[in-house]
Amino acid sequence: MCLRPTPHSKSALQHSESCERKQHAVKRRTPRHEPPSSSARKSAGRRHSKVEVPCRTAGTGIEASRLARLDGPRSSSRSARLVALALAAAVALLAAACGSSTSETAVGGSEISSTSSSSATTAPPVPTAPLTGIPISAAEEARLQRPALVVKIDNDVLAMPQAGLNQADIVIEEPVWEKSRFAAIFHSQDIERVGPIRSARTHDAELLPMLGHPLVAWSGGNEGVTEIMYEADVHNVNHDLVAFEDYYRDSTRPAPHNLYSTGSVLRGYATPEDTPPAPQFQYYAPGDDLPGTATPAAGLTLDFGTEDGEPMWVWAADRNTWVRYQDGGPHVDETGAQLSAVNVVSVEVTTIPGPADARDPHAITTGTGAVAVFSQGHVIYGLWARSDAHHPFTLTDYEGNPIMLTPGNTYLAITPVDGTALMDEGTAASVLATGRTP
Repeated sequence: MCLRPTPHSKSALQHSESCERKQHAVKRRTPRHEPPSSSARKSAGRRHSKVEVPCRTAGTGIEASRLARLDGPRSSSRSARLVALALAAAVALLAAACGSSTSETAVGGSEISSTSSSSATTAPPVPTAPLTGIPISAAEEARLQRPALVVKIDNDVLAMPQAGLNQADIVIEEPVWEKSRFAAIFHSQDIERVGPIRSARTHDAELLPMLGHPLVAWSGGNEGVTEIMYEADVHNVNHDLVAFEDYYRDSTRPAPHNLYSTGSVLRGYATPEDTPPAPQFQYYAPGDDLPGTATPAAGLTLDFGTEDGEPMWVWAADRNTWVRYQDGGPHVDETGAQLSAVNVVSVEVTTIPGPADARDPHAITTGTGAVAVFSQGHVIYGLWARSDAHHPFTLTDYEGNPIMLTPGNTYLAITPVDGTALMDEGTAASVLATGRTP
């Protein structure tokens, strides 16, 4: 269980980033390289198995001690329960089908004939955005057919404030050696200026195909990272593959923390093979109550095992959202708005030295491990499971029940084991009142 005190210091990793390459336009080749063909991308996706990493096993990290409370092997007991439930449901359905009654009882208690109910008009389901669970209008429904756009965004202090994070449906926060880095996923909303854009990491090749066949914007990377990303089952629209003018440097910021692009321009590279994302999480329906496994949480601290400060999320009850703090104060975007999230999901993973650069952590995001889901001022602990690069994370509590999220945007934190710490109520109240972190 990671209810450890929020740490205020740790050993620094004495490294400087070497993965950013070709920071200046004059070093780039013209004409630009053509992106790999669609057939090459598909074949390359299958070849990605060259990055061989061990699977994660359950029972470490968040609430590991709770695993001991379960009787017998988890997989067998859960499977038995599921089989029993399925048999019971089948028997119930058979009995209903064979019953002699020709009428049904409506929700309000009155009886309606079975023949009339079969001809009743059923309202079509309201379309919802797959990455937020929020209902959208018919006029916006066409957006659901487009691919997701993923942009790798810098999180160095020199990169702040960033552009576009508050417009993303999901933001994946990943470990890199000097700090965390964002993979901002845009789908239900449009985005114009976005950045600063930085390099990809090897674990992006395993993470991002779960979004269908997304467009992925990144600045560049060392030869090893680039090779792995070009083999991933995604549509790379990185700086080296698109038109030179589609990325630009902001002269008011220091390089390499000043590379930007535009969402509409990047989306212009979409092809019919770039498929839209499937839902990544399950969401509460309107009026649903939190389950009994949810416990109050005033805030949390995330430790990515990096040399710089740890981000914090605090529950702002007056806004009904989690608000983010970093480097001693509120983390704001370039409009001045504080970063916020309806849900914060902390997935604890094993990290190994990166296959392209041993100094850089490679997060293993398939297998299973511990998860903490923060929503509506509460937290639910459980397990995540993910079978391969093309499937999303499955989140369940320790009894095997799905962990639901509240419709809205989500930050998905990929943290090392024991990388999540609860914040006590007094500290959370102080942070909200003063705007300063401990």
